[in-house]
Amino acid sequence: MHDAYGHADVGARLMLIILCFIWGITWPIMRIALYEIPPLSMRTVTGALGALTLYLVCRFQGRSLRVSTAKAWLHITVASLLNIVAFTVFGSFAQLTAATSRVTILAYTMPIWAVLLAWLFLGERPNRMQAVALGLCATGLAILIYPLAESKIHRESGWHSSPVFAGRLARSI
Repeated sequence: MHDAYGHADVGARLMLIILCFIWGITWPIMRIALYEIPPLSMRTVTGALGALTLYLVCRFQGRSLRVSTAKAWLHITVASLLNIVAFTVFGSFAQLTAATSRVTILAYTMPIWAVLLAWLFLGERPNRMQAVALGLCATGLAILIYPLAESKIHRESGWHSSPVFAGRLARSI
């Protein structure tokens, strides 16, 4: 029995490594694609491919995609607009105006915004660990943003990271 768990653990770790590689490589590939394909066109195609893949997986597994109530449809629509559409569209535009590495790091600041918005709107004060994490994240963001704020490029053409921040804020809600 122990051997079965050991193989499952190795398989899960291997899948995690593969997922991390695929997830990480999508950012530079997206940047390359954006040289040839406009952001909205690219995101329309990738969204359609994702929807088709989800449909085929559900059909293959014999699962239904039926949504039973209008309220559930409303929740799905709002969540998809804020979480998926805003993230992908703003992320694409951010990649056109800033370094991919910077955009990638800034794209995953959503937990910061979620904690801050929960504090602001829900009254959920951060605990000690969250406060330390917020401080470290804010320091990291300042280190990333400072060179942009001091550069001549920033003063002439605006803040290039704003689309990615807009996407993160939308995804946090």
